[in-house]
Amino acid sequence: TVFVEDTLRVYINGVRIFSDVEVYVPGALVDDAWTLMKFTPDFENGTFALSSAITEDDVIRIDFDTSFV
Repeated sequence: TVFVEDTLRVYINGVRIFSDVEVYVPGALVDDAWTLMKFTPDFENGTFALSSAITEDDVIRIDFDTSFV
């Protein structure tokens, strides 16, 4: 889904990450290491890329605005 520029909100394991600054994100399990992450949005195609891979145990949530015009 195409989203409005600068409206993408990405959360990994409860921590919000951004496109312009790296943020430490905890692993899904208590003993997992923390990882610096950010994302690169492609609002025209409705996609984004993470700076680091996530595992199947990680929880990722996304939110964004769409245009009705």
